[in-house]
Amino acid sequence: MTLILPLSHSQAADAKRFGPKAARLAALGHAGLPTPGGFCVDAQAYRLQLAHLGLEEAARGVFSAEDRPQARRHALSVKTP
Repeated sequence: MTLILPLSHSQAADAKRFGPKAARLAALGHAGLPTPGGFCVDAQAYRLQLAHLGLEEAARGVFSAEDRPQARRHALSVKTP
């Protein structure tokens, strides 16, 4: 699995995999418009890093929290394990 691709790669336009900014830049480049170039990082890289650090549960808690203070506590636990 390749986690980093140049924006010129055809798969780089996949917003679900690389995010909307990278996908838009890739699409503009593929359409022949000038772009700054660069590369994009697959969102799977972030998930793999969370798993490696044992922070998957805390990260899930950010999005499943009932209220903002609870979500913030989960976010801080991801930031400072």
